[in-house]
Amino acid sequence: AGEGYDYVANETGGVLASICEQDYSGLLQDIGKVAFGLKRQFFLTRQAQASTIEVKVRGAVCADGWSFDLPSNSVLFDENHAGMPQPGDEIVIHYETLCIPTN
Repeated sequence: AGEGYDYVANETGGVLASICEQDYSGLLQDIGKVAFGLKRQFFLTRQAQASTIEVKVRGAVCADGWSFDLPSNSVLFDENHAGMPQPGDEIVIHYETLCIPTN
């Protein structure tokens, strides 16, 4: 049934399709959009404290048009928002990291 694959694909913005399909053209188009379209998800290198995240595109602070995805520790841009980064745009994400005690 592949529920684990469904979960991973849904949590990471992946593409789902049935191997029973007779025509894979739609699936291949969807994969192409994810692989070669504009990048909308940016993974952070350390666990972020969500309330401290500041996003800049082309040097301007983006107050909206993006969200923080806690499970993947990434910033997701809204593809339909004017602030969606375009090819060659500089994206800067500042944030404070979470302090995780070790014992």
